[in-house]
Amino acid sequence: MGDSTNGLVTAAAGLIHDGAGRVLLIQQNYGRRRWGLPGGRVNSGETPVHAVIREVRMETGLETAVIDLVGLYHLCGGDDGLPEQLTYAFRCEVVGGEASVNLPSKVAHVGWYDPRTLPSPTTPSVPIVVPDSASGRSGVVRDIVRAATPAPV
Repeated sequence: MGDSTNGLVTAAAGLIHDGAGRVLLIQQNYGRRRWGLPGGRVNSGETPVHAVIREVRMETGLETAVIDLVGLYHLCGGDDGLPEQLTYAFRCEVVGGEASVNLPSKVAHVGWYDPRTLPSPTTPSVPIVVPDSASGRSGVVRDIVRAATPAPV
């Protein structure tokens, strides 16, 4: 299970852009099947850099190298019962492999998308983190408040 302190989960996400500036996204194969960045929880005793490389490989089959830290994103709020999460979002480059669904139990689709026309629905962080990365920003620190889940009609 991911490392957490006082209910705060630590995660790592990879921002991988191709030569055309598109970003690699994965579609979850569970829940609301949202589109998100490849990544996941940082395991106990693991660094965020090692976690993002492991998670990207596991989910997409790509071998990557971390270029820099786009930012730290604190995900909080909402009424979905999810814990607060601190995500290290790393800009990564591909050093081997081809992007594909490598973990079908977790990932339904893998695709490259223009940062201005992202698929829907996305995880709460994608509309914030992807533009930060696409614009070349580094060292960003942001709080992202999850929206409340709409009540059933």
